[in-house]
Amino acid sequence: MKSAKRFTIIQESIEGKLSVTEASILLGLSERQIIRLRKGVLEKRKDATKHGNTGKSPSNKISDQQEQSIVQLYKDKYYSSNFQHFIELLAENEKITISDNTARRILNAANIKSPRTKRKPKKHIRRKRHEHEGSLVQADATPHDFFNTGNDVCLHGVVDDATGKILGLYMTINECLEGYFSVFEQMIVDHGIPASIYADRHTIFASPKLDKLTIEEELAGKQVNDTQLGRAMRELGIVLIFARSAQAKGRIERLWGTLQDRLTIELRINGIKDIESANQFLPSFIEKYNRRFAVEALETQSMFMPNTFDLISILCVRKRRKLDIGGAFSFYGQLFVIIADIPSYTYIEVIAHHKHGIYAMYRGNRYDVKRINKPKHKKTAKPLSAGKKPYIPPDSHCFKYGKEKYIQYSNEYNDLEILAILDEIFSTSLKL
Repeated sequence: MKSAKRFTIIQESIEGKLSVTEASILLGLSERQIIRLRKGVLEKRKDATKHGNTGKSPSNKISDQQEQSIVQLYKDKYYSSNFQHFIELLAENEKITISDNTARRILNAANIKSPRTKRKPKKHIRRKRHEHEGSLVQADATPHDFFNTGNDVCLHGVVDDATGKILGLYMTINECLEGYFSVFEQMIVDHGIPASIYADRHTIFASPKLDKLTIEEELAGKQVNDTQLGRAMRELGIVLIFARSAQAKGRIERLWGTLQDRLTIELRINGIKDIESANQFLPSFIEKYNRRFAVEALETQSMFMPNTFDLISILCVRKRRKLDIGGAFSFYGQLFVIIADIPSYTYIEVIAHHKHGIYAMYRGNRYDVKRINKPKHKKTAKPLSAGKKPYIPPDSHCFKYGKEKYIQYSNEYNDLEILAILDEIFSTSLKL
């Protein structure tokens, strides 16, 4: 109610035209307050009906200098961030706390508009979250120019459906097996093994022949081989579910929209401009993101199972090879021997792990291997001249006495030949 009208009613109460009760009803105040106002009007006239802070600046008002500082911070350091993210960055890095409305008022007054325009929401049926954490996780990758260099890099991620919690992030140049194995390893080590994974039909997850079997072939029992990643999920007991559209895994698709906006800004203000530094930064970013956006699951019981597997033997590429008479095997043009007593001509599985290098698996056990020099092949022999004898290898030759006569080389991860093999393997999508 306006001060003039309030003064009139109080004045009429003083003159006896209105009782205290009637004045209290008209003004919506208690009778005690009416008596106080009547006393104030008799002493101060109209000023008694005004609020005590009328004409005064609010105690929490931001000064013009502070407003200019906030605008300058946005222009120089936090440009391109959406307003909500900008408010959080101010509180975290600059120790400046302002409300959403205040930030919008200050920035709009400086002719700064939010980079995220609001679109008219589309009507769609939202799929309910799973009730248990770890019941279903969504996996995907997104290409984006996260470093603002004009070149896209690929961010791989896993998000829990029940809570929206990020379980792992890893960046590579392209979408590849290394990226997915890395985020799955993060998830399993930090949280456990989920019940199922929801992913698209990329050939890293599913063979392109998966939907091409005829009814006759299916009735005959013919099956499509797993991909390397599909084989790993089967051995971990994880059900792999394939989505037929991006909208079906909307939880992680919306995550990409948020990360393309927020992570790009965070990398820039932290001076991160390369993939290796970004991967070192991502764990702290995940922790901050989950504090801000993760929700509680509907049910408290978690479906994540503790890991009891040797992840090096599972989250890897495995290829079948046969040992020769000296116990050696060839892999991607290089020769290796197993540091164990395994019979010659035995079939083994070669393990290629993107972080730990190359191993051999025999009867469920993992063994170290060493790379050795290949014997140099002599050129095509020319017909022997009269009086010349054919070459006979000496008794010390490796083929005569087996692997113990080979020159031994370390299987450390800085071996350039092994690095070349791993790069060739994990930069492509391989199937068994």
